[in-house]
Amino acid sequence: MSVNKSGPGDERLSGNCLCGAITFTVDADGGTVGACHCKMCRRWSGGVLLALDSSNALQIDGEENLAIYKSSEWGERCFCKICGSNLFWRMQSSEHVSVMAGAINEEDQLTLGSQIFVDRKPGYFEFANETSNLTEADIYAKYAAPNQSTS
Repeated sequence: MSVNKSGPGDERLSGNCLCGAITFTVDADGGTVGACHCKMCRRWSGGVLLALDSSNALQIDGEENLAIYKSSEWGERCFCKICGSNLFWRMQSSEHVSVMAGAINEEDQLTLGSQIFVDRKPGYFEFANETSNLTEADIYAKYAAPNQSTS
């Protein structure tokens, strides 16, 4: 396990796509993973989307292999052109990026801390972890998304 450190408290995590054409480092930001249960994320990930939120310091090598799909008025989904690995969700209006937890090498440093769109979660699974939980209405109120639905 290797965590890159650029200074005191500046833990970095590393990751890559399945084929290795894209590698990255990102601020650990405490290693807290969030789960998104919206229909769009479930379709894109094939299940619940688990991602590390990071507001900055994502460094990508192999960016020429990164494909970007604008999935909504506010977000875009980034994946490897070669192997198809889902890697990042980015908010178009800011530096906010969510890094797919499965692409991070230091998995043992991650913990589940939050769930969003919990009112959209299908009934066939339940997490045992205690997390903060936000509904669709909570998310739109928090980020003032303009009457968009992800169902």
